[in-house]
Amino acid sequence: MVEPRPLRLGVAGLAAGERPVRASGTGRRTGREGAQCRIGSLLELAVPFAALAVVPGQLVALLVQAVRGGQVVESYPGEEGLVLVVPGTDFEATMWSA
Repeated sequence: MVEPRPLRLGVAGLAAGERPVRASGTGRRTGREGAQCRIGSLLELAVPFAALAVVPGQLVALLVQAVRGGQVVESYPGEEGLVLVVPGTDFEATMWSA
């Protein structure tokens, strides 16, 4: 079993357009390979599982927070977060149907 480890991803500012996705929690702030953020009328965030260094079958917990002045102003989906399982390489083939 893989030991859980925290990783904080951040997007600074809410200006429209593409925004860099940075990670902290590793002792340094770095970009995440393949992570993308675009802001328009919605904030869209894409983070590949490979960028998180997780393996198929591993649980990942996700909590999105809006922070202003160092204080959390909103959390989604609530305080408990969203838990999902990293899919295997055959995920698309097993989910495909016609």
